[in-house]
Amino acid sequence: MKKILMIILSVFLFSLMMFAEEIVPRQGVISGFEFSGLKRTKESYLLKVLQKYKGFAFDEDIVKAIENELREQGLFSYIDVQGVPSARNAEDTTVKIALKEKISFLVLPFGAVSNGGLMGGAAMLDQNAFGERDTFLLGGMIAKNSFTVMTSFRKPSVDITHPGFALSGSYSKQKTAIESIEGDKLYELNGHMFFAEADVTGKFSTHFSGSAGISYTGNYFIDKGLDNIHIIAFHPVLRYEISDWNGVFTSEKLFEVSGTIGCTTDGDFVTTQKIHASIQQPVIPRLRFLLEACLSNEHNMPVIDQQTRSSVSNNLLPANFHSPKMLGSNFGLELAAIQTKFAMLSVYGVYQIVLVKDYDDKTDFSYGPGGGVRIYLATINLPAVGMGLYYNIPHHAFEFGVSMGVSF
Repeated sequence: MKKILMIILSVFLFSLMMFAEEIVPRQGVISGFEFSGLKRTKESYLLKVLQKYKGFAFDEDIVKAIENELREQGLFSYIDVQGVPSARNAEDTTVKIALKEKISFLVLPFGAVSNGGLMGGAAMLDQNAFGERDTFLLGGMIAKNSFTVMTSFRKPSVDITHPGFALSGSYSKQKTAIESIEGDKLYELNGHMFFAEADVTGKFSTHFSGSAGISYTGNYFIDKGLDNIHIIAFHPVLRYEISDWNGVFTSEKLFEVSGTIGCTTDGDFVTTQKIHASIQQPVIPRLRFLLEACLSNEHNMPVIDQQTRSSVSNNLLPANFHSPKMLGSNFGLELAAIQTKFAMLSVYGVYQIVLVKDYDDKTDFSYGPGGGVRIYLATINLPAVGMGLYYNIPHHAFEFGVSMGVSF
């Protein structure tokens, strides 16, 4: 009887093991990738992006990692990752990825209106040049007292073994009115400005990257009583970023440190330091928490090249205010109000604070609420179209802005 029970138990355990093997299949090792749905993007580029996952066991964590890696490229509106046994070895897995590309080449009109005036222009933008996520931009803009032409080319870094580079340049002829926080005109500078920069970029890990570049800035003033200003500078940047997408909003954690070390042709030493941190985190799928802080400090920088309110992600200050020292922060919530196949409209509310050095060397502290709407385009890889109104409580001043094709 005892032997019979042992035989029955053995058969039962063997059957259970066989059944468990059927419902929990062996996780194959990733041996390759196959793509479908590509029109502009080259497979060779995506293979460079995903080659780090070869040799890993194909499981749910790897699927999520691959999806996030592709989503961070900003090129695709649909991503589906599946694993099938390899044709060469049944124990290996071939990852089949179905993709739908966003529109990446377009001629983009844009404009903005604020307390500082009206601006408009257009740009030819290709965010997937040569099928390798290279970005090419050629455009211009015109306002009441200025016009600007600009161009840039950026080849991204894929990983530590595939560095990238960026080239950019611009020319502008403008009359720049620089104001105090109270809106009083301090300077009016009329002249030509040339800017050129070259950078080498690299990824040290999935989320950690950096760049180093050299730039030239030239200010040529029409007023012969003013000396022209030429600055040659070195720009190092370190950046750590984690991002994900929940089907409605992107969650992001960003920390960036950047600086400038340079000199003018007159021998003056100039430096800048900047620290930027940002958190965008969905609380529920359609509601996102926003938190941002930025510190910018400059030494010996000419007034016309000093930081403006956008440098510290702030909207409370006059558009023509410049300062060498700025500390800004804002926090709030953003709600996805309407979402369609092609676009999403959100409403947001924030509270902003900013600490700056004014032209009389006094420290000014401004704070106040703001809010507005944004539109995100699902089929085009572009920043939001938005409109916002902000109130500076200590200075009893409203700042209003509308923008299209640019972040604000």
